Amino acid sequence: MAKQKALQQKQSVRKYLTAENAILFVAMLLPLISVYYDDANSIIRQGMNVWEALFSGHFLHYFSLCGESVQQGLMVHQANYGLMMNLILAIWNLPLWIAEKAAGGNILDHFAARVWGKSEMLLCAWICMGLLKRVAGKLGFDEKRKQLLGFLFMTSAWLVLGALVVAQIDIICMVFILLAFEALLDENTRKFLIFFTLSVLTKEFAVFVFLPIVLLKEKNLIKAGATMVLPFAVSFVMNLPFKWADPAGAALKKPRTWVMIDQLTRMRITLFGEIQIPAFFIALAAVVVVSYMTVVPDKKDLPKWMTYMGLIGMLPVFVCAYSYPYWGALLLPFVLLLMLWEKDKLFLKLFLETAAILALIVADMVEFPWVFQKVGGMLPDFLFGLQGNAPGIAEQISELLKQEKYFQMWTLAYAPFIVWLIDSLIRFYPGRKKAEAKPAAANDWIDGTDRSIRILSILRAIGAFVLCDIEIFLILFL
Repeated sequence: MAKQKALQQKQSVRKYLTAENAILFVAMLLPLISVYYDDANSIIRQGMNVWEALFSGHFLHYFSLCGESVQQGLMVHQANYGLMMNLILAIWNLPLWIAEKAAGGNILDHFAARVWGKSEMLLCAWICMGLLKRVAGKLGFDEKRKQLLGFLFMTSAWLVLGALVVAQIDIICMVFILLAFEALLDENTRKFLIFFTLSVLTKEFAVFVFLPIVLLKEKNLIKAGATMVLPFAVSFVMNLPFKWADPAGAALKKPRTWVMIDQLTRMRITLFGEIQIPAFFIALAAVVVVSYMTVVPDKKDLPKWMTYMGLIGMLPVFVCAYSYPYWGALLLPFVLLLMLWEKDKLFLKLFLETAAILALIVADMVEFPWVFQKVGGMLPDFLFGLQGNAPGIAEQISELLKQEKYFQMWTLAYAPFIVWLIDSLIRFYPGRKKAEAKPAAANDWIDGTDRSIRILSILRAIGAFVLCDIEIFLILFL
């Protein structure tokens, strides 16, 4: 009977989400084929250059080769990532390298090649959705909440912007973050160390996700320190041959490191009179102290504490530094897990999250308009004959709103996100005592129904896709 009931529930959920899946399939194509951000071009070219270096017999001169690509105008940025990430990019972009060798010229001038290169991030997003639902199953989520979790993940403005519009490598890192987090839930230390190392090798921000989680579980500072140092030791060893064979090429990565340090330390708090201290370090130190001093009395509460620590671990980077809008994708799995952990007030929690993230994207459109408008050579260019380097409508609106006569009023768009974040840190805190439940009749709007939550999730998805592909809609209606 139990198996039959579970099967019926799964069939009901699949039927229930048919409309959502149709929306998801169609909507995800639009940002994928509409915007070609400069970073995406550099990321794809880095993968292609692995094969160029390998088959030219100068693999250890890979970074110098990327420098030559910058000088030739084939990519905007020097190779910023380590060997592991470049190898992953290389596997997907092998067909592009072969096509370029066969046809000549710059293959990335062609629409189909650009879409193929960006599609790697779409694949990783689908993989992450599957992993996130698998993690949710181990946390006790029922089938309906797992399916809702997957839909909310794939339609979040953070993921749409980061993975589909600008095709950033954060989504590749997230694959290994989720695998490492799952290994922690399974108490498989060896598996965790492997995937944790891979997550940091693909993007160093993963260390901020796991630092508080490791300190929550491991109170031996020597063991915790060894765990956190392991990925950097592996990275150092992997990079040694490149430094020995081509020190000038390897040194081309250093400016990027200094830029990242500048971004992390730019926001400062004045204390002790005139001393300015980077807010990032204060926030990170607070996260470290809180996670290390926290002792979970009941082991069954540990998974929720770990999820919460994964969320607050990335906050110093995202909130206390000059952060780009697509970095929020690394917060997303932990936000959604905590939001759906308990069924009570689900409609209200989803409503507040929707308002906060969409308001943040609006603010990002003013602060980072160039992220949304690189449409040259993509679908809007074919439909409307846009010039690849012409100022977009988003940039023109940004310049207008940033004029002094408007008193920077546009920054108020950040307010809903800040308020929601503070509320979420309090609401999701695992040690918080729950208030007594109110009568069901008083909670109709707050808790919602399956129908109301479904409608809200669809509206949330539509809002995300419209805002993240805003340049097209502005062209259509202005």
